[in-house]
Amino acid sequence: MAALYQSADPSTSASPNKLLALKDVRQVKEETTLDEKLFLLACDKGDYYMVKKLLEENSSGEMNINCVDVLGRNAITISIENENLDILQLLLDYGCQSTDALLVAIDSEVVGAVDILLNHRPKRSSRPTIVKLMERIQNPEYSTTMDVAPVILAAHRNNYEILTMLLKQDVSLPKPHAVGCECTLCTAKNKKDSLRHSRFRLDIYRCLSSPALIMLTEEDPILRAFELSADLRELSLVEVEFRNDYEELAQQCKTFAKDLLAQARNSRELEVILNHTASDEHVDKRGLLEERMNLSRLKLAIKYNQKEFVSQSNCQQFLNTVWFGQMAGYRRKHTFKKILTVLTVGIFWPLLSFCYLLAPRSQIGRIIHTPFMKFIIHGASYFTFLLLLNLYSLVYNEDKKNTMGPALERIDYLLILWLI
Repeated sequence: MAALYQSADPSTSASPNKLLALKDVRQVKEETTLDEKLFLLACDKGDYYMVKKLLEENSSGEMNINCVDVLGRNAITISIENENLDILQLLLDYGCQSTDALLVAIDSEVVGAVDILLNHRPKRSSRPTIVKLMERIQNPEYSTTMDVAPVILAAHRNNYEILTMLLKQDVSLPKPHAVGCECTLCTAKNKKDSLRHSRFRLDIYRCLSSPALIMLTEEDPILRAFELSADLRELSLVEVEFRNDYEELAQQCKTFAKDLLAQARNSRELEVILNHTASDEHVDKRGLLEERMNLSRLKLAIKYNQKEFVSQSNCQQFLNTVWFGQMAGYRRKHTFKKILTVLTVGIFWPLLSFCYLLAPRSQIGRIIHTPFMKFIIHGASYFTFLLLLNLYSLVYNEDKKNTMGPALERIDYLLILWLI
């Protein structure tokens, strides 16, 4: 280590071999001419007429219109970053190269530039030749665009407008394979570069978890968010190296489903959401509120462990409405009146049950049909049964144990009546 801090010999420090070795590491770029610097500066400043003049005077091709500055940016990239859309259109008309221009526009979230580039992009032939395919594969920038496809990058930015434009171009996303997939493609990718393969899977799932993409591509975005959250939770247990990333995406899906539920404007919309099923079954608009409640979406949220969805304020308020039903005013009563109401229902539950059997559609029948009243009546009924059993144990003495067919007592008739 001491040798690293020793002063270098002046005779060897300026060795031309070392200077040449350093230059070999750097990428050798052609120096830009004065016209090219003026051309790039005009694109940077947004001087449309100067750019047009330089392009018109370049009929002989002396100026390289695809030149780059010290940061490696060409004229199209500079015009996109500065949102000079008129200059961008002019450059495309004069044939400037735009290999990564679409990715730059998406990354900068310049919607107008994305629209111009998509409309200017040449149409693909239905059957590309082998020569063209080999040229694309051998292009050093092809690998970058394959890993960061425009739709993936737009989904990472969660830009709704740009995703809408790209999806209209009939783009498709590759479906990620399972972690332990042993197909030929996955085996070859793992053998070549396992890190890149894992990162590509993570990028795909980050794209699929984009709320904007889910809203644009899924008919049932809440169900898709539930399924993605479960898949990402399983992936976090398998690919432990990227556990934090997958857990963050799973939490993003949960938050998206919760925020989507928060957009319900009234009880009717909330009822449709929470009772929605994947099948074609429709919600019956007739009958009591409790009879229309299958709450299939809420049950699905519990199955997928969506705590944020269930605990959302709109969902909880709707559940309270279903729970109390016709007894909604009970929550606003004084504590003494609440206790008195529960005791009254608990004492007169046989009479209330008989009234419900006679007239279930009456006003008193609708009140008894609410889950809150059912809970009190069932609790009082079970308490009555336990009380009768205790009384029966007191009446059933030792003398009757050896008696053949003892006579029925009043308590026995009460037990039979309760069972009926």
